[in-house]
Amino acid sequence: MAASTSTGPVSEFVTLTLNGESYEGQDILISQSAPQNTPRSGFWGLQHEDQTKLHWINWNSLADHTAFTQSEGYKSFVGKIRFATRDGSKIVHAELHPDNPQVDEAPVSEWCIITLSEGTTREEFLANFKEFEKGLKGEGYRWHSAGWVVGNPRDYLLLIGWDSVKAHTDWRASEIGQTAVGHLKKGVDNIHMIHVNQGGKFR
Repeated sequence: MAASTSTGPVSEFVTLTLNGESYEGQDILISQSAPQNTPRSGFWGLQHEDQTKLHWINWNSLADHTAFTQSEGYKSFVGKIRFATRDGSKIVHAELHPDNPQVDEAPVSEWCIITLSEGTTREEFLANFKEFEKGLKGEGYRWHSAGWVVGNPRDYLLLIGWDSVKAHTDWRASEIGQTAVGHLKKGVDNIHMIHVNQGGKFR
């Protein structure tokens, strides 16, 4: 990952590929291999679209995460993740606002990585994003949080909590949803979206 001067809270998003083994008990993995500077919160869930494994961990700073990966506890932590392959894993860090959303308040979380087009400034994108936010309301919507991806200045991460996948698709099909998404797509090359079913909270 590219170097960053980030010193504020960051959210870490980990994608792992399941290898068919049981992942029961994963909610206590961090407590069994606790870092010195413990994360503020952490959640896990399965991707709705293809059942890959996903973790969401909120750190006080990127330095805390880095220190954990260099600790003896991290070696123990990785050794206990027997339910995931070592190939194809992906980690993304983002500075979210609000910076510590409560994932367990929504059964489903929509994860979007939005890549700006060349020539689109952050300011232009954020102006369009504010218009998009005006349409985030109604039945099934719970909360949202968003922020720039650390180490990749053209990627923006958006999270939205929904009652269900159907609640999201119904909103998108509505007039207010179509108008909102139209604003979100302005000056954007790509939007990669998945749904994550709320699984549990790390202890």
